[in-house]
Amino acid sequence: MGIEWAKIATAAGSAIKAASENDSIKKMVLGTYTDGTPRSITDAYQGEILSPEDRLLIEKRMKKIRKKKGKKKKKLDKRKESLKKNIKSKGLYHDDM
Repeated sequence: MGIEWAKIATAAGSAIKAASENDSIKKMVLGTYTDGTPRSITDAYQGEILSPEDRLLIEKRMKKIRKKKGKKKKKLDKRKESLKKNIKSKGLYHDDM
């Protein structure tokens, strides 16, 4: 039984090696990214369709958006605290609200 599995594994390994060396076979078997380049074996297995460059660009944009949202939230929180202080100083604010 073990010898048969070893032969199957060896055959599968050589088939994968041949597929990874030839771009036309790689495109046919593994598919392509959104930019048209052939996918890697791990990306094909995971179902990833964005190219690594596109992933980096998207991550940079998302990082910018998150940073911008964080700044807006901090600014809003500061404004809220200053309003609370003003209301407290006038005696109109209660913590049980």
